[in-house]
Amino acid sequence: MNINHEMAMEIGYVRRKSLLGRVLTAIYRLTLRTCDRVVVMDSWMKSRVEREDVVGPQNIVIVPLWPITPDEDDEIAAPQGVNPFRDEYGLVGKFVVVHSGNLSYVHPLDTVLEAIVRLKDDPSIVFVFIGYGVREKDINERVRRHGLANVLKLPYQPRELLGKSLGMADLHLIVMENAASGLLHSSKIYSILGSGRPYLFVGPRDSHIVSDVLEPCAGGFHVENGDVDGFLEVIEKVKRLSIEERTAIDLRNRAFVASQFSRRECLDRLTKHVIGPSSDRPKPLSPRLTNL
Repeated sequence: MNINHEMAMEIGYVRRKSLLGRVLTAIYRLTLRTCDRVVVMDSWMKSRVEREDVVGPQNIVIVPLWPITPDEDDEIAAPQGVNPFRDEYGLVGKFVVVHSGNLSYVHPLDTVLEAIVRLKDDPSIVFVFIGYGVREKDINERVRRHGLANVLKLPYQPRELLGKSLGMADLHLIVMENAASGLLHSSKIYSILGSGRPYLFVGPRDSHIVSDVLEPCAGGFHVENGDVDGFLEVIEKVKRLSIEERTAIDLRNRAFVASQFSRRECLDRLTKHVIGPSSDRPKPLSPRLTNL
């Protein structure tokens, strides 16, 4: 569960003491109170739920989302190798930085866009945004104001092309609003890990990306929102990685996501801590309910 109404209030989209804010909070607390189990996706989110003090910690279960992965025969091409996205959009030989996913209020792009402006005269680097959202207007405004030629916008890609769209990146971006930690779970990190590519997380250190992924598996980088210099330093560092260093990151990230966040691992957690052993489950009332 993402705690969406809390996110709206944390970023000022809904006033906490307004009628709408009070109603949403009351419904949320009532929902928690009537649940046998509450499933959250990381320890920071668990802490947020515990603050409400209406459900016991023993009834809050952490089950992260597993990665959306390409078919096994859909090979993720090497960044500088054959890749239809690089070929189609003239990205062969470029250093490609990719942000793939929603562009919502909780994905502030100020740091990224300022870095893009600073790099506008470097033709070797291209930033690709895949997806839609309200933050598109921020991208469009910077492109228009600064005449940026180093930005490419693409629509969401179908699942069957996921491997190739992820595989065109030399560096993936994950962005999170500081106030969203514990309320938003950036699940795209798992597919990025599965691609084997390096990534840069722009967001709060106190978050699941850092504590659950980056610290135990050093296959990415982190800068705080607003740290444009640090952002640019990471790009230069990744550009200088040797083939051996890239290969090490690739193997490390793939092995980590397979061992910690695979579909089987996450479903096992769900079965063990939420559904329970088959002997403890209630008998289905009808075949229709069983199918659901």
